[in-house]
Amino acid sequence: MTGASSGVGFGASIGLARSGFHVVMLCRDQARGEAAREAIGRAVPNASSELVLADLADFDAVRRAAETISRAHPRIRLLLNNAGVYLPMRRIGPSGVEMNFAVHVVGPHLLTERLLPCLRAAAPARIINLTGELHRRAELVVDDLQLEQGY
Repeated sequence: MTGASSGVGFGASIGLARSGFHVVMLCRDQARGEAAREAIGRAVPNASSELVLADLADFDAVRRAAETISRAHPRIRLLLNNAGVYLPMRRIGPSGVEMNFAVHVVGPHLLTERLLPCLRAAAPARIINLTGELHRRAELVVDDLQLEQGY
């Protein structure tokens, strides 16, 4: 579960824990991730969860996280890509990609691609990608995915 430390991701993590899932929480901030994990444990006393750190805008960190997860969990029944960010000004992430595009598109795609063998091993597994509504007001400019011409 990406974006598990707050909002929809946190709520979904509680729901999945209540349903008996072992929840792997992929979070970018250790303190917030640990606080969320402790809160899930309070809400669901028998919850099984773990914290893995990675910023979806840092593709090397995503690769390392996927490796950690796949080694520990060779069979994954559900991948929920939920992390999101909205930055009012254009910013380039650690991997050289505009942050909104990195966190919403490239990072989740990379994580999913790296975890596919584990998902296939647990077939019929599911991948759920959650998004917001802001994309409805935006125009996709294929020649400017990095938003260099206008933000």
